[in-house]
Amino acid sequence: MRKQVFYFLAFLMLFLLISCAPAEQDEKQTNYESTKKMMMDILQTDEGKQTIQKVINQDQLKEEIIIDHPLMKQTIEETLTSEKGTEFWQKAFSDPAFTSQFAKHFNEEHKKMMKELMTDPEYQALLIDVLKNPEVKKMTEDILKGKEYREELQQVISETLNSPLYQAKLLELMKKAKEEKKKPKEEASSSAE
Repeated sequence: MRKQVFYFLAFLMLFLLISCAPAEQDEKQTNYESTKKMMMDILQTDEGKQTIQKVINQDQLKEEIIIDHPLMKQTIEETLTSEKGTEFWQKAFSDPAFTSQFAKHFNEEHKKMMKELMTDPEYQALLIDVLKNPEVKKMTEDILKGKEYREELQQVISETLNSPLYQAKLLELMKKAKEEKKKPKEEASSSAE
């Protein structure tokens, strides 16, 4: 694959050098036109198309050009906000397996970001300053004692219990507890014999 790309680029360089050779203006124009026609003919051949496809399919080129391209970003934004995109996401999020995986991925990213912030001295200093502020202390106490906070806490607990990620963990813990309950009964029955 690299050989073909190398030959193609060498061939392209050769024609560029030939087209830059000193000549009269009329010859330059006809030379340019003939070189252009020749390059177009080469690019339209099967070998030319295959070489271009191979160059485009290189991972490095994709990363550098395609992902950073504004059109790609615009397309993704339009796809996510379109009616079909909204329908897709609604269907996808109704699937517990998908939501669990999605939550796991973003949960890990969120944890990573929070850990980085907690080790950042500047962030720590800002957080301590905010928490030491008497107005913030008073406000926090008022909020924790208020009816709205309690209702919000109940809602958060309900949402947590309905979370697919939490449900999966809870199910796993229940299975472990069930297995641990069986073990002492099995040991007691085997020691009684």
